[in-house]
Amino acid sequence: LAPLLLFNQQTSGTVQALFGNLGQSYYGVENAAFLDNLALRLGQVGTLLAGNHLWYLGDSFANGWARWLFAGLLLAALGLAVQGWRSGRQRASLPTLLAALLFVLLLVVQSSFTVSDLFITHFAIVQPFVVLLTALAADIVLRAAWEMPRPALARGALAALAVAGLLVWFGMDAQNSMRYHRALARSGGLASHSDAIERLAQWLDGRAIQQPLALDWGFEAQVRFLTANRVQPLEIFGYERLAQPDDGFAGRAEQFLADPTRYYIVRMPEETVFQGRREALERLAAAQGQALTVQDAIYDRSGKVMFVILGVEAQPGG
Repeated sequence: LAPLLLFNQQTSGTVQALFGNLGQSYYGVENAAFLDNLALRLGQVGTLLAGNHLWYLGDSFANGWARWLFAGLLLAALGLAVQGWRSGRQRASLPTLLAALLFVLLLVVQSSFTVSDLFITHFAIVQPFVVLLTALAADIVLRAAWEMPRPALARGALAALAVAGLLVWFGMDAQNSMRYHRALARSGGLASHSDAIERLAQWLDGRAIQQPLALDWGFEAQVRFLTANRVQPLEIFGYERLAQPDDGFAGRAEQFLADPTRYYIVRMPEETVFQGRREALERLAAAQGQALTVQDAIYDRSGKVMFVILGVEAQPGG
């Protein structure tokens, strides 16, 4: 962690991000509304287990048993761990399970505060730990069944119930995973997750456009990756404001308007994250006797325009 700590000590970036968003976050989330945010996060745990948040793959599929199987295994494991603690047979099971449960609960509680928004994609880090907690709970149930001082039939029934629950969970998840792959093969992904980003990268790379200017967020890193860094979009939109350009936008943009070989990338209005940049650039260009011209458009598989590539040319008499 030393490089990260040194970087933040030199730039104060993390400190500014935290203290600048303590009350209201960048996207308008009220961090003081902790109980409401926590309720949303707890609901997202169930959504992550069900897996029906992946709509951007082209469809949505839910494992309706996942929440119930998770809750059932966890409650059964807690009950058996307490019993094992009291009897002295499995004294290590209870503190181990409680520590794992506390870890997941702390993740959920801490994630209820945000500097951006309570996106479920930002919350996905909790999913592997929920799965590990489930595995630990299942292990405790199976061990308790094995060591239970009861008739063999009762021990076998408990073990069979735990294994059957896991098999049902795994089977439905596997089925939904195959459904998602088929949906993705049809759709190519939706919205910002569309494979139109690959066609954008190919368009830029094929024309040897090394530094297009990005007027919105969310495609700079992908284009760099897909072109092996041959195309390196420059983000000039400014992160300070979402609804409109910051005060420094004009200064950043004007230096490029003098170069007629420059290309600018925008999204369609309904897909745009940082609003008003295209309109502001159009005004700046008009003030210099220039106009933005559409060079090409990049579509998703449904035929919807995802990206527009703009150029600049002098207006007649400008």
